[in-house]
Amino acid sequence: MRWFLAAGGACAAMAFGPAPAWAQETEQADAPTVGEIVVTARKEKENLQNVPISITAFDSAAIEDRALRDVQDIAYSVPNLNISRLTTLSTQVSIRGISSADSAPGFETGVAVILDDVYIGRAAGFSTSLLDIERIEVLRGPQGTLQGRNVLGGSINLTTTRPSDDFFAKGRVSFGNYDELVASGVVSGPIVPGRLAAKLAVERQSRDGYARNVDLDKPLDTKDSWAGRAQIAFTPSDALTILVTGDYTHYNNHDFHNDYSAPDPVNVLPELLDRRVGGDVWNYGWREVYGAALNVYYDFGNGMRLASVSSVRGYSVVDVQEADPVTNFGVAGAGTFIATARNDQSQDQISQELRLHSAQGGAFTWLAGLYYYHEVLRNYQNFLAGFNLGTVIAGSSSIDDSRTGTDSYAAFGSFTYRFDDRFSLTGGLRYTINDRNVRVQELLGIDGTDPLLGTYVNPITLADPAPKAYLATVDLGTTRNSISDKVVSGDLTFAQQWTPDVSTYLKYARGFKGGGFNASFNSGFSGGLVKPEYIDAYEAGLRSELFNRRVRFNVTGFYMKQRDQQVLQFDEVNFRYVTRNEPGVRTFGGELELTVAVAQPLTWSFTAGLVDAKVTAGPNKGLKSPYTSPVSFTTALSFDQPVSEGVRVFAFGEASWRDRYALSATPGPLGHQEAYWWLTARAGFKAADDSWAIGLYGRNLLNETVVSSMSHVPGLFNVGFIQEPRTYGVEARFAF
Repeated sequence: MRWFLAAGGACAAMAFGPAPAWAQETEQADAPTVGEIVVTARKEKENLQNVPISITAFDSAAIEDRALRDVQDIAYSVPNLNISRLTTLSTQVSIRGISSADSAPGFETGVAVILDDVYIGRAAGFSTSLLDIERIEVLRGPQGTLQGRNVLGGSINLTTTRPSDDFFAKGRVSFGNYDELVASGVVSGPIVPGRLAAKLAVERQSRDGYARNVDLDKPLDTKDSWAGRAQIAFTPSDALTILVTGDYTHYNNHDFHNDYSAPDPVNVLPELLDRRVGGDVWNYGWREVYGAALNVYYDFGNGMRLASVSSVRGYSVVDVQEADPVTNFGVAGAGTFIATARNDQSQDQISQELRLHSAQGGAFTWLAGLYYYHEVLRNYQNFLAGFNLGTVIAGSSSIDDSRTGTDSYAAFGSFTYRFDDRFSLTGGLRYTINDRNVRVQELLGIDGTDPLLGTYVNPITLADPAPKAYLATVDLGTTRNSISDKVVSGDLTFAQQWTPDVSTYLKYARGFKGGGFNASFNSGFSGGLVKPEYIDAYEAGLRSELFNRRVRFNVTGFYMKQRDQQVLQFDEVNFRYVTRNEPGVRTFGGELELTVAVAQPLTWSFTAGLVDAKVTAGPNKGLKSPYTSPVSFTTALSFDQPVSEGVRVFAFGEASWRDRYALSATPGPLGHQEAYWWLTARAGFKAADDSWAIGLYGRNLLNETVVSSMSHVPGLFNVGFIQEPRTYGVEARFAF
């Protein structure tokens, strides 16, 4: 290893030449190390290496290197993590084979995103901007004891920067292909020095479409968004801190890749994968995500601390698909197919968490808390499909109107007992009461009457898009249902500190995800119960820093068994989303993370993930879990070197490889994404004091086609969602 480090340093010296005398003095004074990363995975500030959890963490410098803009951007840098944009309604997140695509209103996520201690209840609300984020922590495995409800696969914890008692301002602007513009700015400073400070951050993103409908000559995959976050920090005394935060993000986009031109029942059309689709299918939508939080922290004189986190959050989404019969299926008139759909969804949640922390530093430390979560989800779906018979449409015009309510209560606690300087035991329990209810009303819309064929929708009066109201409706039935779960979950961890820089741990965790309902475009199937899901997870880990902290080497192995795993699938025959339970799923694998400070200006990292997730019982026995690469790895180089007393040159490159994985929980001809490479890079110059920087960036440099999801309706159309193509541009930033 020493030979490798020496060889790496020699290569860097040969590549960039000898450093000037003033730079050599700096390098000798500051020997290269991998640096310390502080995380709050256990609700206390701790060194990453001392936390017996499988974590990948990014500090502000790593976020800057990768130019991360939203949650999806981190997927290629984290082992055993997949994040894919599915629709305007949803983002799919998978950790260790546990997925969370929750566009269907009755389905809840099994992976959490937590923003400044606030649990975000649904994946449609995950797309909060990474504007002004200080730290990102990706926790793998069940984290329900401390992180919140339904956290089976893991959590993505985001921590924003705090308002500063010293004035500062910073900004960034970038221009790229597809006429992409990203501009952001942050201003922070004191209002009452020492007591009251405030911060305001704003961001604007826009771009042309990555794809095009060649029949309509209109773009798809456009983006038009803006985001803002404001925070006030009030410290009336040294013991009391009050944070008031508000954030808002708005998106307008055309994001569907439908193809009605000549759907192939076996293969995805090459044109669709080339981001060129046919048919008169104009898809558009918008989404707004918003929230506010009141975080109060009080330090008692004896070292104990009280934390209160109160929040309101929510989102609203409108998602429309329109299909014209003339362009899609030839000649208008008898036999011509027509389809249009609209989905309006809104979610509102409130939550309250209280935690009491013991004094730190002793042999026995503990944490106890109470949690309450309330959510109302409203979902309106209007789908019209049928054949134009001249004066009527022979088909169906179905309306699904649902309201889902959730109330979740929990009491939880965790402790750590240190037997000596080397051996410790950590345990936790959480008691949860999860009450959910649903009301689904299904209607048939009527705009005209045909004495021979019965009652159908008249195409002459068909609104554009699908109307919310008809002249009359036929009630297909209203379903009301409820489910209540009372569960004890928890974890137990044994940790051994072999040397100051090397430790191991063994961990068991039991996780739980509450039951739910089918409530999405189901035409008589709505309201059916979905059983709760349970997981037992076993984990072993090694944490080490070697060679005077020039090398960080962490490795984790895990084995998990799930019972009644909740799976969201698209029923291509009946054209509906269905949530069901897999009787059993077995998953095992591991993560490896290696970081090497090769030389003062050069750091190299390598991560790898292995997952084998397989259904062990039921009709899908033997199938692999979706969105789960059996093998994935990422390697990155970061370079930062002075070229003069006031200027530094920087470069960052990252290459990720993801093995072939399934796109659906059921077998199908369009059900896989092939293995691919994802390359990103940044390079440029910056001030020695970080007051300015200018450079170039590129993402997906090999222009790989990465499918987020794909479904096929036999004889009608293919629907696909595709990740971004090759993008590149120039960026500049400043700070003062």
